[in-house]
Amino acid sequence: MTVLNPQFFHDQRAVPDAVGAALRAGTLIALGSRSFAHGRGRSILCGVAGLMSSATVNQMATHGRGLLSIAVDAETAFRLGLRRMGGSARGLPSKPEYLVSIEASACAGSGISASDRALTLRAAGAFEANQEDLVTPGHIMPLLVRDALSPTATLPEIAHSIVAGNTPYAAAAWCDVLDDDGEVASLDGSARLAETLAIPLFVPDENVAWPMGSAFFPGPGARRHAERIDLFRFDQGS
Repeated sequence: MTVLNPQFFHDQRAVPDAVGAALRAGTLIALGSRSFAHGRGRSILCGVAGLMSSATVNQMATHGRGLLSIAVDAETAFRLGLRRMGGSARGLPSKPEYLVSIEASACAGSGISASDRALTLRAAGAFEANQEDLVTPGHIMPLLVRDALSPTATLPEIAHSIVAGNTPYAAAAWCDVLDDDGEVASLDGSARLAETLAIPLFVPDENVAWPMGSAFFPGPGARRHAERIDLFRFDQGS
């Protein structure tokens, strides 16, 4: 569960300039939360589905390692003709609700390559996308954003809200950031990944962001608990 900063809840556009600029440019951001695993934290890589490229999909698959998904609201899901999966967690707010997997109808390959998955994400995230643009099953998993953004929204729901509030598009591509053992990576580890990829890391439960390539880690005197980051510093440039 993610607990949002009240300022973010009242103004869904309240994201740092670097975050909105990266999304509009078609690049990725890391979206993190401290409110997971007793402060260990977690994050996702996300971007605008309608602007996905082979390069960004490859970054998500290679560095994020989680299942590549697209977060859509009910209106978009209806327009795309997406159905609920059998046995989905319908009506359970604590459980994610995935819809049937999708592929772009224009996809000529197997659907699993970075270029094919980017094509599927762009097809589903396009302004005028409809059910003729997609086939099922496929290699992209849609996640239904069930309600308006709330203080208990999940990270994919927050990603959807940030995309919708800061770009002309209304669907977010995302994947979990996993560690070398296939487990959910800590926020500390995700911060190192964001710096390596030179992408912004945004932590909305504290309304804190590290701009691209300027993350610094706590020195020996900083308070730490279970890899939790307790100090943020910004490189303002010279």
